[in-house]
Amino acid sequence: MKQSTVKFLAAATVIVAVGAMAASKWRASGTQASMADEPVLPVLQDRVNDVNSVVIESKDGAITLTRGGDGWVLAEKDGYTANGAKVRELILALRDARVIEEKTANQERFDRLGLDDPGAADSTSKRVTMKAEGGDTIASLLIGDQRVAKGGPAPAANPNVTPGEQYYLHPEGDGPALLATGELRIDGRPVGWIDQQLLDIGPDRIQGARVTHPNGAVIEAARAEMSDTELELIGIPEGMQPKEPSGTRPFLDALARLRFDDVQKADSLTWDAAEVTTAELFTEHGLVAKVESMEVQN
Repeated sequence: MKQSTVKFLAAATVIVAVGAMAASKWRASGTQASMADEPVLPVLQDRVNDVNSVVIESKDGAITLTRGGDGWVLAEKDGYTANGAKVRELILALRDARVIEEKTANQERFDRLGLDDPGAADSTSKRVTMKAEGGDTIASLLIGDQRVAKGGPAPAANPNVTPGEQYYLHPEGDGPALLATGELRIDGRPVGWIDQQLLDIGPDRIQGARVTHPNGAVIEAARAEMSDTELELIGIPEGMQPKEPSGTRPFLDALARLRFDDVQKADSLTWDAAEVTTAELFTEHGLVAKVESMEVQN
């Protein structure tokens, strides 16, 4: 074979190799472009109002939020009313999550993206499953690590995608992991899905108080004028006086920004009268708040 022929064939081989690489890159970019800025969960675009229950799984257990006639409730807290606005925000955030780019389709490498089994002891992932009223699954999504770049959010691979918060996700099925943008910080605490504020009656509204202790002892206090900064104890035995001038301040603050740390049904506890303290707080306009309390051993 002539030397010129050999050089020609070598050149042709290089051209073919370069063409194959270009075609491969074109296919990859074409696939990426077809996914970029698409919804992570397309099914939610039309079925967002069909979501009747949301289950959040993490290493700490499961949270089950169910929609009833009076709004959303939390199964793990004896059906206590859930924060409906927060539940709706989650569903809409999942609907609005957009793909930035595809990542690996090899599920053996998912753990590098935080997309491991939520039930594992050291897992940081969360699985969110949304179901319709009949119990059929509408969509399920595994949420892994958040991608954070120094100096702010990592830039989107597609200029049409707003970076925002970015997470590694994997919709249920055999498809690849995705890098997506969305407000997807999921609270894994059951108590985080209920409104923990119980009452907020400011000290300026409290006119009087009565506390009955388990041993029958009663302490009463009242304001002579609503402009007074303290309550005055009533019925102090002759020759005695309060230990502290501001000792009634806890009565005034008792119902201000009152929050609870946990909740369960009252009938699941034994309310022994010998252990119950009863407090009655009176406002100047006749409102009476009666609170029964006892110490519970965990």
